[in-house]
Amino acid sequence: MVFLAMILIIGAAPQAVLPAAAEETTNISASVREESAFDPISLDALHVRSRFVLGNSSNPAYVGFVSFLLEGDILASCDDQGTAKLWNVDTGQPVRSLSLPGCAFRFAISQDGKVMASACDDSTIKLWEIESGLELKTMNGHTNAVNSVAFSPDGKILASGSFDSTVKLWDAAAGLELKTMSGHTSTVNCVAFSPDGRILASGCSDNTVRLWDAATGLELKTMNGHTSTVNCVAFSPDGKILASGSDDNTIRLWDVPSGWELLTLNGHTSAVTSVAFSPNGWILASSSADGVVKLWNVASSKELLSIRNPYGGTNCVAFSPDGRMLATGSSDGTIVLWNLTPWT
Repeated sequence: MVFLAMILIIGAAPQAVLPAAAEETTNISASVREESAFDPISLDALHVRSRFVLGNSSNPAYVGFVSFLLEGDILASCDDQGTAKLWNVDTGQPVRSLSLPGCAFRFAISQDGKVMASACDDSTIKLWEIESGLELKTMNGHTNAVNSVAFSPDGKILASGSFDSTVKLWDAAAGLELKTMSGHTSTVNCVAFSPDGRILASGCSDNTVRLWDAATGLELKTMNGHTSTVNCVAFSPDGKILASGSDDNTIRLWDVPSGWELLTLNGHTSAVTSVAFSPNGWILASSSADGVVKLWNVASSKELLSIRNPYGGTNCVAFSPDGRMLATGSSDGTIVLWNLTPWT
């Protein structure tokens, strides 16, 4: 199968009980099929084709974050030089650039696309108004560098993970700390809210994934299985499955209600750096330091496509809101937009 790409060069906590509504272990195939009327995706049905070249920078940098804004016509990117950019997907032109010194490539954007949060090396979190580029808040509380941030679906709560081994919840509007969750024993590398905002997942260098009650801050589950640092976590659109990626080169799928491991996806030959579900929940995308982007059928656990990125290790992946494009960011400052259309 021939594929091309369009390229953008740019610079022990108390245990709580899970909600009674979700007590049985998730059947992956059944869960995924409920979300779509499409037939299972086959390799023959999936294709990638080139659309356009967005542009380039004279000073490429490590791209650690990509995200489509709500309507899918704007792509946000952030790099290790503390530069955040917004790109018009249709024209390929940058529409805004923010300089965020000390806040390198660890970002989150509220679902309404109005506010960006940056995790900073000085132990703070900063909130920025995307339209104006103005700093809105500086949030203090962590005792070491902040490594990850995530907004709740309604944008009211911000979660953060830090080198100080804690997870914190913040009132995003007031900039006030709400809760501190302790339990991890090393750097917290990633945090993510469930689609309904009720559960927060965190991944850590202690090799564990933990689930927390976002309302009370109580620990719900500790999931053991990875044999090295957990770099990324992502919930399926229905919130029943959590994917995690690790330095052990694997992706693991977890049943959220029970905390049980459902599947291990093997194929990458180096650390898995990012995972993302397609909007319909059928496809999981993964990126890796091995420079390969993989697409997986969630229901069958089969690898659908393996795309060798010629621009070095791939650090992040993000689906567009309609699922028709996948953005990836690489270590040499390259962003690739893959045009994916068969199941949308």
